[in-house]
Amino acid sequence: MHPQILSDRNRPEIKDLKLTWFDILCEVAALVVLVTIWTAAVRYYKSLPELVPHFSLSRHSGNWDNQGSVFAFPSVATVIYFLLLGTNFISPRLFNYPVRITQANARAQYMLARRMLSVTKVWVMVMFAYITFGDFGITRRLPGGHGAGMTALLIVICAIVGLYWQRSKRAQ
Repeated sequence: MHPQILSDRNRPEIKDLKLTWFDILCEVAALVVLVTIWTAAVRYYKSLPELVPHFSLSRHSGNWDNQGSVFAFPSVATVIYFLLLGTNFISPRLFNYPVRITQANARAQYMLARRMLSVTKVWVMVMFAYITFGDFGITRRLPGGHGAGMTALLIVICAIVGLYWQRSKRAQ
């Protein structure tokens, strides 16, 4: 990969880029998942024991914390949501791309990058929901853990980035 591909700030500016219906659908879906995470955290907070366990990917790690720690993952999810939401207000011209951006491919590359970020945001929110609900289940001593589901979610997120990379190269 050529360093100038990542750092070239003389890329064309496309002023009329709008979010597509699919991008808006992804934004709404991510927000619904985030609200669901917070609703569940607030709802289950009072029913949790005073001390709750910390977890590794598949089981209890042996550490304990107060029940307020159940808001840690929803809080991190909220920060990530707003950081990714902020990318909608930044010109895609400033993003990093795996290909050289020209006047001929700028619109396609910028739309692909925005789409990848929108879809990734949904799946990251789903991952945080999975972690949050898994923690509630484990805290209540229900069978399960985070292992296989978490692995599947991480594979999906990596696949999104890989698919973006492939489509970006094709739209060159």
